[in-house]
Amino acid sequence: MGKKKALEQTVYDFVEDKIKAKDWLPKQHIKEMDVAKALDISRTPIRGAFKRLEADGILKIVPYKGAEILEPEIDSSAFQERTNFLEVLVSYHFQTLELDEVDFDTDGLKETYDKMADDKFGDQDLFEDREVDFWHDLLQYCRNSYMRGMMLDTLRYILPKTGHLKSIIQASRDKKLKHYQFVIDYLEDNNYPYVRRELRILFNQLNMNVIQGV
Repeated sequence: MGKKKALEQTVYDFVEDKIKAKDWLPKQHIKEMDVAKALDISRTPIRGAFKRLEADGILKIVPYKGAEILEPEIDSSAFQERTNFLEVLVSYHFQTLELDEVDFDTDGLKETYDKMADDKFGDQDLFEDREVDFWHDLLQYCRNSYMRGMMLDTLRYILPKTGHLKSIIQASRDKKLKHYQFVIDYLEDNNYPYVRRELRILFNQLNMNVIQGV
C-alpha cells in the first residue's frame, strides 16, 4: 500500500472510530482542517478518505462545510421495532387528547400536507423534511416535551437516508399521503379513536412493505 493510500486508511479508521465511540454523532459536521490537525497530516488524503466514507454511506460531503455524519443504516428488524415503539407512543398521545377533549386545530397540518403532496414526485429528502414538519404539527398539543422529542426522534430514525430501506420508504409516499389525509379528516371532527386506528394501519403497512422488500 502506497503512502497516500495508507494515510487515507488512517483517516478512514480515525473517523469511523470516532463515530463508533459516539464522540461524533449523526448530523454533526466535521471539517478537513480539524481532522488534519488531529492527525497532523495534509488535507489531500483526508479528501480521499471522505469520498470513500461517503461511498460507504457514513458521511455526506457538503460543499464548503466539510462532511456531515449520516444516520447509520437500519435493517428491517430495527425498523419494525422503532415503528412499533412509535405506534405505542402516538396511541397514548392521542388517547390523552381524547380524554382532555382537545379541540384540534388542523390548519397547520393542512398547509404542510399540501406541501408534501406537491413534493410527492420530487426530492426524497425534501419530502421527508415536510413529513417531519407534518408530525411537528400533529404533536402540537403534546405537553410532555420529552415524549414529544422521543416521538420525533423515532420518526426521523425510520426515515432512512441511505440503504435499501430508503427506496422502499420512498415508494410508500402515496400510502402515507392517503393515511395522513384521513388523519386530518378525523382530527377535524376530534375523532381520536379513528386517528389512532389510521396511524396504526399506516405503521403496519410500512412494516409489511419493509418485510416484503417492496
